[in-house]
Amino acid sequence: MAKAEGLITKALENDPEDPTLYVYKALVYIETSDLEKTREYLDLALKLDPKCSFAYEMLADLCSKLENFKDALSYLESAINCSTTFEDVKNLILKHKTLELQLKAPKFGQ
Repeated sequence: MAKAEGLITKALENDPEDPTLYVYKALVYIETSDLEKTREYLDLALKLDPKCSFAYEMLADLCSKLENFKDALSYLESAINCSTTFEDVKNLILKHKTLELQLKAPKFGQ
């Protein structure tokens, strides 16, 4: 993880205006369970590019991890609206539908 973080940090030094690099930096922190840093870097990506579908998708993943499914669905909708390729839209819609089904499914032990 340290090597990946170092490479991303170096890339950010060379191109601090690339929102995708901030999303990758957030992915490093989500792997270490530093969810506050994860959110910080995703917010930076969206500040640079409010239509960064990758950042919205990762925010949805973060919210799902925190069991905040309503916000996760909302972020996935934003990601869908900001996506520019058919393949991305297709995958995001599938992710959105899967999350909706999980929310409707009965909970085990209840």
